[in-house]
Amino acid sequence: MRSYHHVQTWLGNEKDPLKWGWMHTPPSLFPKKSEKDPAPESLLQCISCTCKKGCTNACGCRNAGLHCSLLCKHCIRQSFENPMPVILDNESEEGDSQNY
Repeated sequence: MRSYHHVQTWLGNEKDPLKWGWMHTPPSLFPKKSEKDPAPESLLQCISCTCKKGCTNACGCRNAGLHCSLLCKHCIRQSFENPMPVILDNESEEGDSQNY
């Protein structure tokens, strides 16, 4: 956040730091802590395992209660027994029931 503020200042885009995530604490400014999550929950749960023999009970994804993703090195190439469910965009739209 500090880098962003510095770059904007260097570019001549003066921003009020108190309106851009900073608070005044004597003797200087201090960044406010965000109350928002650092990323969407689906991204936070996107991990990849390092299984060497496919998706077994020792799979890191499976042990964490998550589905294996395309990032998993060996699960995707072998049996891929713990895949992520595929959700088509049109399944969430009302009135559009085309199947692909």
